[in-house]
Amino acid sequence: MKRHLLYSIYPRKDNPEWILNILELKLYAQVFDECVFLLREDDTTVDDIDFIYKVLEPFGDDFSCFSIKNDKTLGETHGFIGALGEILHHNPNDITFYAHTKGVTHKPGPRLDAIRQWRQQMYAANLHNMMRTELALSTYVSTGAFRMIGGWPQFPNSSWCYAGNFWWVNNAKLLEKNWDTIGNDNYAVEGYLGRIIPYEESHCSYEDNCKRDLYKAEPPKRTLYKCKRCKWNSYKLIKCMYCYATMEVVT
Repeated sequence: MKRHLLYSIYPRKDNPEWILNILELKLYAQVFDECVFLLREDDTTVDDIDFIYKVLEPFGDDFSCFSIKNDKTLGETHGFIGALGEILHHNPNDITFYAHTKGVTHKPGPRLDAIRQWRQQMYAANLHNMMRTELALSTYVSTGAFRMIGGWPQFPNSSWCYAGNFWWVNNAKLLEKNWDTIGNDNYAVEGYLGRIIPYEESHCSYEDNCKRDLYKAEPPKRTLYKCKRCKWNSYKLIKCMYCYATMEVVT
């Protein structure tokens, strides 16, 4: 069984976030046997194809890169079903991971900070433990992170989704569904799986039944200790390293 990547890139000139996405993804480049990149191009995107190929260099010499005209209405939906269909039909016994350059339409600020934290968690949840991923896909049609139960005005025909839109599918199991059924707007890919796969045939690898606002960063989960006498802070030490007083938890 081989592992395929289908990845949508919106390489904007005015926002390097697409590069940061690929730098995060390249940490897991060894996971994939075949990579297909969809370049959504228009007058706002980088036109130096040699530079884009340089960014993609960690994925080896055999990756495929297809340029498609960016449709501002459809966004990542444009070209998605055609590219996915090619992978499914040529590799029915394999598995496929879909993701995209998340955050490229956002400006620096707290919202983008939250998106960066969110996408790092999605990359890790989907790609760090491939034994867990493959085990899930031996039973379920799909697996991903941040599964939410619908409905949403953006994709009302979906009963659930992987918020953020990073997920794996079992190619053979997906081919048994109406895999080419998709909406006609820029949210259609995020609502795609929840439209054709029953909730009970999907799997969540991280933070299931998510109800929080993922556009707001999580607070640090480590406990901060403080010495009232020396004003020394530490995330690890319970005794102050200067006066040896017992440090108190900062609330």
